[in-house]
Amino acid sequence: MAKIWYSVFGEGYGHATRSTAIIEELQKNHKLLITGFNKSYIYLKERFPEETHKLEGPGFVYKDNKVSVGRTVWEFSKAFPRQSTKNISHAFNLIKRFKPDLIISDFEPTSHYLAYFLRIPIIGIDNMSVLSKCKIDVKKGDRLDYFYAKRVINLFTPSRGYHLILTLKKFKIKKDNVFLFSPVLRKKILNSKSKGGDFILVYQTTQANFKKLIKDFKKIKKSFIIYGTNENRKDKNLLFKKFNESGFIRDLSCCEAVIMTGGFTTISEAVYLKKPMLIVPAENQFEQKFNGVTVKEMKIGDCEKSLDKAKISSFIKNISFYKKNLEKIGIWNNDALINKIEELIKELAPKKKSTFRFVRKIVSFFKGHDYERTMTIIKPDAVEGKLVGEVIKKLEVQGINPVAMKMVKINKRKAKVFYKHLKGKIPDSVFNSIIDYVTSNRVVLVVWQGNGVISKIREICGPTDPKKAIKVNIRDLSGDDMKRKFKKGRAVKNIIHSSATPEEAKREIKAFFFPWEIHKL
Repeated sequence: MAKIWYSVFGEGYGHATRSTAIIEELQKNHKLLITGFNKSYIYLKERFPEETHKLEGPGFVYKDNKVSVGRTVWEFSKAFPRQSTKNISHAFNLIKRFKPDLIISDFEPTSHYLAYFLRIPIIGIDNMSVLSKCKIDVKKGDRLDYFYAKRVINLFTPSRGYHLILTLKKFKIKKDNVFLFSPVLRKKILNSKSKGGDFILVYQTTQANFKKLIKDFKKIKKSFIIYGTNENRKDKNLLFKKFNESGFIRDLSCCEAVIMTGGFTTISEAVYLKKPMLIVPAENQFEQKFNGVTVKEMKIGDCEKSLDKAKISSFIKNISFYKKNLEKIGIWNNDALINKIEELIKELAPKKKSTFRFVRKIVSFFKGHDYERTMTIIKPDAVEGKLVGEVIKKLEVQGINPVAMKMVKINKRKAKVFYKHLKGKIPDSVFNSIIDYVTSNRVVLVVWQGNGVISKIREICGPTDPKKAIKVNIRDLSGDDMKRKFKKGRAVKNIIHSSATPEEAKREIKAFFFPWEIHKL
C-alpha cells in the first residue's frame, strides 16, 4: 500500500469527475490525501468527505464566452500572494502529517511545485499537457495563442515526474517520461448505453452565448434540450433544463448530436457514446480550440468560432457522416491507465522520502517574521520637489533599514481602496482631493524593517499637519497648512504616508509588494 497525495485543478468539473474515477480505483489498494479548489473541491468533498481538503488556486475569468486574459492575469496576480501563503503553509502541514510516498496531480500547480522543490515523486495526469509535451501541428494564425497556452502549462507543471496524457488522437511524444492514454470515463458513462434520439443536446457555459443562439434554434425544425441557463422551462421547440448530473448523462446518451464548448471531458464522453459534436470554443482558450480542431480533423464533428442558423443546419445535415466515423472508434475503459499508474506507484513509492527541510524555508518565507515591518509612501509633492533622497536619509540615519523599494503611479481605483477608511470621516471634497493628489504623479513606496519600526517612523514623520511639525520631522519639508487646505476642500500635501498599526502595515505591504520583492535582513 502506498500513501498518495492526489491534487486536482479547480476550473470546471471535468478535472474532478475524471479524478473521481481514478481515486475510486486507487482507494482499493492505497491510502489517499485529496486536495482541490473551487469547483473541484466542492465535487470531491461530497464524494470523499474524510480525505478531501481545500486549497486555493487560479481560474479563468470569462466575459461573453471569451476568456478575458487581462482580467485573468489581474485576478491571479492580486490573489497570488495570499493564495501562496495559505497553500504552502496548509499543504506543508497536510503532507507533514500524511507523509506521502508520491503525488498524483491533475494539473494542480501547488502539488507540482512542492514535488519539484522537495523532490517528491509525482505523476501528472491531464489532457492539456499534450500541447507542451507532444509534437502538434499549429496553424500560423494560432501560433501566438499556442505559445501562451504552452507557457501556462509549463508554469503549472514544472515537475520532472511522469506525465500520463489523456488524448483522443495519437501524437508524437517529445520525452520518454510521457505516455498517452484514452480519456478517463466516469462509471456512469461506462455504464450508459447509447440510444438514438431525435433531439440535439446543447451544453454551453455562458448565458451570453445562449441569448445569441435562441432565435436561430427556434427557426430550425428540430428539438433542442438546453443546459446552461439554470432554468426549467419550455419555449416552442426548446426545452431548458437546470444541470443535474444523472439527467445530463441520460440526455447525452439519448440525443442525436451535441452542440457544446470545447471541454475535453464532455467531448470524450460524447465520443464514447458515439454522438457527433459541433464545438464552439471559448475565445482566447487555445486548449478548447485545439480540442475542437481535433474533433474536426477526426471527422466526427465540426468546430466553429461562432454559430448561426446556416452553420447549425449544415452540421445537422452531416450528422450521419460523423456517426459513421464515430463507429470506427473502438470502445475503451480506464484499465490501461490504472494499470500504468499502479506500475509507476511500485516504481516510485520506495524512493527516499523528503525531509521537508526546504518546505520549512518556503513556509517561513511566506508566513512572515518576528520582527516588525511597515510601509511608507513618499508622495507626489516630494517626488516633484526632488526630496526623495532627503526623506529616506532622515529615516536611515535613525538606523531604520529599507528592505524593498519601488516607484509607481497609483491608479484612482487602488487609491480609493487604500484610503477607504477616511470615507465619511472627512468631507467628500477633501477625500476626492486626496485621491487626485496621490494619483497625480509617481510615488516611491518603501518597506522598512526593524524592532518597533512603526512607531519610530511615525515619530520621525511628525504630525499630519506640516505646520505643527518640528525641524527634525520629515513633514517639516512641506510648507502646507492643513486647516487652510481643508477649509477650501482640498488635501494637504504633507510629503509622506506611513502605516499606523501592524495590521495596517501588513495590509498595505501586501497591496503593493509580492513577498519575493522584499529583501531578507
